[in-house]
Order: sequence, then C-alpha cells, then structure tokens
Amino acid sequence: MSDQSPTRCAATTKAGKPCKNYAVEGSDFCHVHQNAAQAAPAPEMSAAEAELLARKKELLAELDELVADLKTAVPKTNASPYNPLQLLTYLRQNLSQFTPEVQLGILESFEGMTREDLMDIETWKGLGYMLNYSARFQANQLREKMNEQLPKPLQPDTMLNFIKANIDRFTPDVAKGIMESFQGATREDLMDPETWKGVWYMLNYSIQFQADQLRQKFTGEAEED
Repeated sequence: MSDQSPTRCAATTKAGKPCKNYAVEGSDFCHVHQNAAQAAPAPEMSAAEAELLARKKELLAELDELVADLKTAVPKTNASPYNPLQLLTYLRQNLSQFTPEVQLGILESFEGMTREDLMDIETWKGLGYMLNYSARFQANQLREKMNEQLPKPLQPDTMLNFIKANIDRFTPDVAKGIMESFQGATREDLMDPETWKGVWYMLNYSIQFQADQLRQKFTGEAEED
C-alpha cells in the first residue's frame, strides 16, 4: 500500500471542467484519461519548463513524505476541527487546479517543514493567507492576459466598468443571467472573444429592452392623460 495520498486527475473533461477522478498511481491522469494522455504526443519543453517540472517532482516527493510522516502522528479517530492531515491531504489532492507557477510556490512553502510545523495551527494560518493571495494573483494574471489579447470592447476591465456604471439599470433577472453566463466557464472560454460577445449582446439587449419598456410606459401614460 503506497503512503502517497491520491491526487486529482490533471485532465479536463469534454465540458472543460477539471476531472474529479483520482489519478492512477505513478501518473498524473485517471484510468479514463490515462490512455488518451499516452496516445497524445508529448509537447516539446523548453529548458526552463523542464527545470520547473523537475523541481516540482522533487518537491512533490518531499510533500508525500511529509504526508506519510504526518499520518503516524495524527490519530485516525481525531475529532478535532483542526486536522492538519486532512488539510494537507486536501491540498495535495487539488494542487493541479493551480497554474504551474502557483503550484511551485505552494510546494516551496512546505520545503523543509517538519511534522511539528504542520501540527502548529499558526503554520496553517500563514498558508491560508498565502493560498488566498495565490488565488487572487492567478485571477489577476488571467484578467491582465485577457486585457492584453482581446479587443478593447471585449476586455474584462471594459466589461466590469460597464456593469458597474449600469448596475442600477439591471433588473434582478438580468443580474442573475449575467452571473449564470459565467457559471462553469473555463479559462479557454474566458479567452474566447465569442464568450464576451455573447455577454455584450445580452447586456445591450437587456438595457435596450428595459429602455423600450420604460418608453412604452411613459407613452401609455401620456395617451391616457
């Protein structure tokens, strides 16, 4: 029985969402995506990418040793709301959801840690702050990249400014529709101009529809007078 904690599959589903299956031991993919990954030609890596991958594997091995060591220190019947083993295992399993750069930063934060460090709740408070910062940083990176690559009318900043300036003109149904349009959207969806064209169309149509309704209301009231 391996001491390594299972990790989530690194593949994405046809719907564009991260696969929720666990990876096969010794692989980054689950049994469903393993064959497809083996059949697909491996892209050539630059020296920097190869170095990053090697460093990541080295740190992952160290983290797995830390997980195994922690298993011997935390009783299986631990009912405490603070369970460092569960926290570390959850983080290890979902590490692939972050970008490679953020993954490396998270792994390096565990480098040199001991079992005693992980049993200290202050360690996890610091890690929680770092993870929150990493998630925000990753989101900002994506937004900046989209601002660079998309035409100005379709850039996220343009969209956000438009929504902020007109939020009081949206009905609750329209606001709900805007939020639902982004549910389940992948990074590729957000980088696709067609996604933003669709959102722009919905916003413009909604405002025009409300303006027409308001005009008809005033026109009707004027005719009644």
